[in-house]
Amino acid sequence: MSDGNNILRVNGLKVHFDTGRAPGGGRRIVHAVDGVNFSVKKGTCFGIVGESGSGKSTIAQAIMRLVPITEGSVFLKNLQISGLQGESLRDARARFQMVFQDPFSSLNPRKKARAAIREPLDLLGIGDAKGRDEVAEEMLTAVGLHRDAGRLFPHQFSGGQRQRLCIARALASRPDLIVCDEPVSALDVAIQAQILNLLRKLQQDMGLSYVFISHDLAVVQYICDEVGVMYLGQFVERAPVGKLFAEAKHPYTWSLMAAALSPEAERGALAKRPLLGGEPPSPTNPPKGCRFAARCPFATEKCKAEPPALRDFGGGHRVACHFAGELEPPIPELKSAA
Repeated sequence: MSDGNNILRVNGLKVHFDTGRAPGGGRRIVHAVDGVNFSVKKGTCFGIVGESGSGKSTIAQAIMRLVPITEGSVFLKNLQISGLQGESLRDARARFQMVFQDPFSSLNPRKKARAAIREPLDLLGIGDAKGRDEVAEEMLTAVGLHRDAGRLFPHQFSGGQRQRLCIARALASRPDLIVCDEPVSALDVAIQAQILNLLRKLQQDMGLSYVFISHDLAVVQYICDEVGVMYLGQFVERAPVGKLFAEAKHPYTWSLMAAALSPEAERGALAKRPLLGGEPPSPTNPPKGCRFAARCPFATEKCKAEPPALRDFGGGHRVACHFAGELEPPIPELKSAA
């Protein structure tokens, strides 16, 4: 039985892709996500951050059942959505919706805004025609657009307004969970702040729960309650947002923070930054030890031979590093997202 306060539970999630025959025989398997656990409490935002190719967007797609799950389970409250198929999955989709990265390609250019917002209601058979139009207009107002905007086509909106439409569409079915996959990365910085503030306001007004995918630590720091740092398909660190940014313990997290330094902080901390060179190992052949060892300036032979467990450091702070707590480089202040 789930904790009644958890909207989402992800247990041992693995997503592997068979990309064909490997040279010399066997199959080439991409370990996109390789054993991930986390939960999202009602009314909170869980952030997932990492480099491109770390597997964070694959987690989002697995939760939404847009890619096959190789192993593990995903529960929405007490409903195991990872086990649903066909009509059962279709019926459950009203409860979990997604906001994608590119607001223009997410919208049908031939459908007016009102039709786009009511589309999930039409597809899922929720309410009658009049009621769906009323919901669409209500959602337009909720995201800060005028009701008359429902008569316009997507190309008649700015990028930020189009993302507001996508958020309105995600809200239309009154979901328990919204998965946001890089929802502001395609927008100008000033518009990013507006959309982030909108998401926070909607969360407060409607009690929404989010999974928020981003490569931008400053954005994650602003909007999330808890953060998981991903590297090559696994969490290397997971903590409440305040604890992560004040007491990060994994060298990869330090490297991400160093990359996000403001110019003022960078001048004083440049010589102390942990150096991160090279490229991540291939996800088709992950190393047997710590997956970060080849790029870590602190790695030992133990790191290369033994995979570290995600150890508990108290207060919900977990770190997958053999020497976590023993290494203490400074953590400079990040730029503000809004």
